[in-house]
Amino acid sequence: MAAAQAEAFEADYLFGLAAGPRYGEARARLASRARAANKVLAAYNPGLRVTLGGAR
Repeated sequence: MAAAQAEAFEADYLFGLAAGPRYGEARARLASRARAANKVLAAYNPGLRVTLGGAR
């Protein structure tokens, strides 16, 4: 679970850095990484979820 949490937060951090139209493909890959990590996190705690642009 710790690895999934670290992956989700890293994807969120990098998503914030990849601003601008030229990083569209990178943002799509990071969104995919965050979704995969969220699936693992939700299996342990449905309330623990990372959204791109900030944790909720």
